[in-house]
Formats: sequence, structure tokens, C-alpha cells
Amino acid sequence: MVDKVRDILYDLGENPDEFCPIAEGDKPWLVRLEALMHDTCNTAEAAARSIVDEKDQQGIEFFGDEGWAALPDEARATFDVDCANHTRQLAGVQYRRMSKPLIESLLRDFQGEVRSQLGPCMRVELDSECLIRSLAKLLDTGYA
Repeated sequence: MVDKVRDILYDLGENPDEFCPIAEGDKPWLVRLEALMHDTCNTAEAAARSIVDEKDQQGIEFFGDEGWAALPDEARATFDVDCANHTRQLAGVQYRRMSKPLIESLLRDFQGEVRSQLGPCMRVELDSECLIRSLAKLLDTGYA
């Protein structure tokens, strides 16, 4: 990944060492890292924590304990944020997780009654996401 970023910087006429320097051992020098944006899953969160820990470790190795601690907070801090595109989906996922048992309990008897009267071909939604999608299709005049 670092090599790809360095290649893109080089292709753009920039000096890759200025923006994405490589330390000894071909590891990226994370001390200059200011921000991370990542997915909201546990793996991405753990990877971000690991990257920030490695940045701190590299800072201590390069500047020493006192030197790293003496740097301003903004030089040592890393802005760690979840991707907004992924974060906006969390509310919908939580709604579906919380509403599914409630909708199933409220409509289970109704589903049985509808199926007994109209047969197995009649569709009764018990999942909130499918129910909302079905209602949206009924309300959208362009869908019919």
C-alpha cells in the first residue's frame, strides 16, 4: 500500500520521501502520520489502534522518551475517524437489529392468519428492512 502511494506521488511529480518517507527496514515512518480514516468493523478499528501504537513507538525510538513527550500534542496526536460512508449505515443496521424481533412478534399471528386464508403464495413481511422496502414500493408511483 505504501509503495502504491509512493508511486502515485512520484507520477504526480512529487517527492515521495517528503510525504511518505520509508524508515530503516522498509517500514513506513509513521511519526508524520496525522490522521486515519477507516471502516467501522472491529478488524479496521484494531488495525488503526495498532498503527497509532506503532507511530508512538517509532516516535519514542527516534526522539527518545523525553523528546517525544516534549513535542506539541498536535505533533504526537493522530486523528482517528471512522469513514463517514460506513458510519451513516450504522443507524440503519442498529434499527434493523432492534426492530426485527418486535416486528416478528407483532406480525407472527397475522402472518399465520393471512397464510391460512389466502394460501402460501401471499407474502407477509416479518423483516423490518423488507417491510420498509415493500412500503416504499407501494408509495412510489414510478415503481408500479
